[in-house]
Amino acid sequence: MYKNNTGTIIWSATDLADHIACTHLTGLNLSAALGETKRPYRNDPFLTTLRERGNRFEEQYLAELEASGLEVVKIRSEEHTSELQSHLNL
Repeated sequence: MYKNNTGTIIWSATDLADHIACTHLTGLNLSAALGETKRPYRNDPFLTTLRERGNRFEEQYLAELEASGLEVVKIRSEEHTSELQSHLNL
């Protein structure tokens, strides 16, 4: 979750999963996104590599789906932010 340049809070699928697991974490993440608190800094090369590999895998998989003739729909999260915030009662 983060605040974009227009001030809109952008939510991810991970934010939803985190909310289901721990509503307190949602509050902490929202506080950080609003700039009220700072996120903990972790310099972990393993996590950086894991994130990069995951992003690369997703890009390759979507490209394979498109190459096979399937239509891949990319949903812009900004379009659904207010609906999501309403659903989470934030």
